[in-house]
Amino acid sequence: MRIRKLFKFENAHIVRNCSSERCKHSIHGHSYQIELILEAKRLDHGQMVYDFGLLKSSIKDIIDSFDHAICFWSKDDPEYIAACKKFSARWISLPVSPSAEQFSRVIFFWAQEILQQTQMQNG
Repeated sequence: MRIRKLFKFENAHIVRNCSSERCKHSIHGHSYQIELILEAKRLDHGQMVYDFGLLKSSIKDIIDSFDHAICFWSKDDPEYIAACKKFSARWISLPVSPSAEQFSRVIFFWAQEILQQTQMQNG
């Protein structure tokens, strides 16, 4: 059985080293959707695959940190990074280029860590 939860956020970035001149030289933004799919072979004692109430605060907080923020690659130009930090109250430094594919990998990693550390109250 599978269940899903959809999260949405708006984010700005520059994707360095891509082929598009516009994307690698200009700050631009996108509307993102993260679909979290959980699967179980059987239901827990609460008759659920997973209690989304346990996820709402932790996963939502992570996704909310990306919302209306600017993301940059930690190895980007130091002057660009300094400008992002100076002119934006909401910024995230990532160890990878902030492409949609890397957002997916980073959020998957964080979600997996949270799920593994969550105490399952329904047994």
